[in-house]
Amino acid sequence: MSPAQYERLPSSPSPAEQEHSTTSLDIAEEELNTGRSPPAYRVAFIHDPRFDLPTPPRWQRAGLLLFVAFLFWVGYKLRGSPSEEGIPAIVE
Repeated sequence: MSPAQYERLPSSPSPAEQEHSTTSLDIAEEELNTGRSPPAYRVAFIHDPRFDLPTPPRWQRAGLLLFVAFLFWVGYKLRGSPSEEGIPAIVE
């Protein structure tokens, strides 16, 4: 364990730090004043309507759930039991 002591961090910035802090509005205003284009990670993308998929109808949702339940039932019925295959239930 290190001999360093725990030092509590301040919960709010000091008044001197508040004067020099930048907000998103300050950054956007600075970009407009300097004529620079914003960085690539701050560019807003145009909304593409191809990705707006409609919500499927309720009957299709219910049909999908019933189909999945049917597949589980079929899998349960097709798995067979150990006694029918001649395999003992308890293997020693």
